[in-house]
Amino acid sequence: MTIRISGRHGRALVALTFLIAGGALAEPGSTDDRLVRPLSAPCIEKRYEPYRWEGYNDKPVDACLGPHHYRIPANYFRDQMGPDFEGGIYMVVLWPHLQPQAPGKLSELGVEGWARTVKARLYYIDRVPIDDMLAKSIQPMDYQKDRQDPTAQLDLRDRQPQRFGLTPYYVNAERLEAFGMKRERELGIPVGAPLEKQDDWYLGHDAKGRLTTVIKCDSHLRPDGYVIEGNRLLNQGHWSTGCTQSIVMPEVSTMVQIDYRRVFLKDWKRFEDRARELLTKYRVR
Repeated sequence: MTIRISGRHGRALVALTFLIAGGALAEPGSTDDRLVRPLSAPCIEKRYEPYRWEGYNDKPVDACLGPHHYRIPANYFRDQMGPDFEGGIYMVVLWPHLQPQAPGKLSELGVEGWARTVKARLYYIDRVPIDDMLAKSIQPMDYQKDRQDPTAQLDLRDRQPQRFGLTPYYVNAERLEAFGMKRERELGIPVGAPLEKQDDWYLGHDAKGRLTTVIKCDSHLRPDGYVIEGNRLLNQGHWSTGCTQSIVMPEVSTMVQIDYRRVFLKDWKRFEDRARELLTKYRVR
């Protein structure tokens, strides 16, 4: 898997960095308690205890999101052992059935297998209202507000007809060109990326019109990279395009970010429902 710092993932990383620095997102645990293992009230009372490797298995392991305690089968995690060294929860399931890989087998997936992974990273929201998180993710950062950047502001994007129950918003080509020329005059050097490198936004709302889902995908101007045939994926020889989907669960003050190939966008609601199901099913308190 190639990790890209530019484009959609880079901007998501920058946004998360700003939020974390401001105390908005807090992953469970810290560098001070990386060796901590849960006691009777795992996410409140803790003690130091050596970690014991018992081999790959699907036994439930303790995980915390703030004060909320979960016991999740080990093979759901990215390393198929449990939370990372700082207590972070990163789970991986495979399309189409959205089940985890057998214990110890995730690292053995081939190219097609990795393309079928659906990855969810969980963040505990602290010290800011969680109900504002999704709306803020489609608003310009403070340093962008006076620039009229058409990639960063919803009202400067072009609304498209509904697709898969979502409302797409694409970057306006003329506004992007004008913005690029303006910034070039100000800075004296070419800036920005071409239209096909700009993310598309897809917004989901509930029956009352409230924003419930924000999905940012690689541009529709780029090919998917894969086609679906039954329960298989076939590579078309193009760079694979992806999406990052964000939802919130106010009842546990948690934001969930889900990454997958754009060819799976039609299944966005299944991914959202599965994430909510897992966090409800494996919650202890």
